[in-house]
Amino acid sequence: MRVLLVLLAFFSLSAFGEEESLSTTALGLFKTGGPLMYPLALCSCVVVWLTVYSFFETRKGKFIPKGLPERLEEALYRRDLKAALDLLAIGKSILALVLTPGIEKLKYPLDKEERQQAEEAIIEKWEGKSIVMQFWFNLLSTIAALSPMLGLLGTVSGMIKAFSKIGLGGMGKPELLAGDIGEALLTTAAGLVVGIPAMVFFFVLKSRFDIRERELLSKATELLDVYAGSGLAREKVRIRLGLEEEEEKERPKRRRSAAAKEKESGV
Repeated sequence: MRVLLVLLAFFSLSAFGEEESLSTTALGLFKTGGPLMYPLALCSCVVVWLTVYSFFETRKGKFIPKGLPERLEEALYRRDLKAALDLLAIGKSILALVLTPGIEKLKYPLDKEERQQAEEAIIEKWEGKSIVMQFWFNLLSTIAALSPMLGLLGTVSGMIKAFSKIGLGGMGKPELLAGDIGEALLTTAAGLVVGIPAMVFFFVLKSRFDIRERELLSKATELLDVYAGSGLAREKVRIRLGLEEEEEKERPKRRRSAAAKEKESGV
């Protein structure tokens, strides 16, 4: 509410050059605006709260905490599903929330159908979470549309009162009409003061959310690739972990083991 009062007082001082104190002018404007100033003040408080809350909820660390993808890559590279699930259970990030049902459906070797089931489980979990998250900053869009309408209602109310006084013989007494005309103009200004920032913040937060969504789903797909061994994801993890030489050393052992098994079966 204080934000609304300060902005209205600023416009009043700029327009009329009054030298009253800011607090007195703000309270005077609020009273002149009539009863519809109260829901508009409430809307301004809600806009501030929703903006701060939504910025906090869409920060990158909330979606993909620093260090978690690297630890998950190592566990999935070794195809240690228990270790991966333990890592996801520790954190409360959105990545952990949506990836857990997908990881639970994995097994090695992973065929095409099982991979698709894991991806569907991840998408289904994300869709449920995204609906809840988008609800909050979609309220900004609602307030952006509602506030000017409340301001217009105040305009109509003020003009009705002014014309009623004109009908009662107040045409030659402008001081009798000033309060009603002031109500009409102030509520319109207040509605725009609330609605315009709400609309701007809505589009900013929507873009921010879309970016986080793309990053989240891309990382989830990449982690599934690390486990399945498809694409370059697994190769990148092997290079990052410095396991190239280890793989080369393991190959002769695997060949000897396979040859020994074939020899035993032949005997």
